[in-house]
Amino acid sequence: MTMKDKQIVTCTDLEPLDLDHVDKIKPYLRLRDIESCEFGLTTLFLWKSRNNPHMYFDKNYMLIFGHFDDKCYSQMPLCKEEYFMEAFEKVKEMFARFDKSLIMYSVNKEFADFVEKEYPGEYEITCSRDYADYIYDGARLRNLPGKKLRKKRNHINAFIRDYEGRYSFRILNGKDRDDVNTCLETWIDNIDATSARIDNEIEGIDFVLEHEEILDASVFGIYIDDKLEALSIGSLINGGREVIIHVEKANSEIRGLYPFLSKTFLNEIYPDVELVNREEDLGIPGLRKSKESYEPLRMEDKYEIRKVK
Repeated sequence: MTMKDKQIVTCTDLEPLDLDHVDKIKPYLRLRDIESCEFGLTTLFLWKSRNNPHMYFDKNYMLIFGHFDDKCYSQMPLCKEEYFMEAFEKVKEMFARFDKSLIMYSVNKEFADFVEKEYPGEYEITCSRDYADYIYDGARLRNLPGKKLRKKRNHINAFIRDYEGRYSFRILNGKDRDDVNTCLETWIDNIDATSARIDNEIEGIDFVLEHEEILDASVFGIYIDDKLEALSIGSLINGGREVIIHVEKANSEIRGLYPFLSKTFLNEIYPDVELVNREEDLGIPGLRKSKESYEPLRMEDKYEIRKVK
């Protein structure tokens, strides 16, 4: 962390994200329907070790600041449209205090259009396909109808046939930590990859598992022969109309386990949600192919705003 980054985390106006903030944060998350996965309560805590989020609370808006890869950034303000100007001016003020150039991530089109209109020529506004969230019809993912999803059904049927009488599923919690760690070790071995991001995600999964009730998250697992082979984490947003699938990990050597996990999790835990957000693909070819194969309803674009130098 650079000296300027340290100014961010020591700023007395900002409060480091903590479980004590949960009840304080929830009302701000309800001010507007925002489909971006970054604005789920569970998301904030899942990636806490990576993003080091710090909060600024005002009666009209909430701001989230963070830093990773030597970059200081803010997320789009959480507020009603009538307070866009007030909140953005505060963001500008904070970056001036940090002695940093303004960077804002996870911005939806509504707020991006506001900045473009009210601050013409002052900010560069870009949108990357790599960070767009995949939004699906909930009923379609629960039932997988039609020819385009036939392969998914075939894989699921193969799994059920091959493991009939040997699999079970249930909600997980902190008492299942050892099972979860073993499952994640298998997942890491199969993808044959290590990175700081994976380490951050593993740490975040452990945190959510321990505090799933206070975070309103559901952690779901599938056992085969009494061994946890797959797990998923979800949480509701936008008044319960939509669920974010934050985590989906499974033993890729077991045919049909991934689609069985996806379908079963939704049917068992979220049988009535209208929309499913399966987050972004980060430009990873295999992940993009997988997410596209489920026939998304639409993509939720996310914009980046930077001060023009």
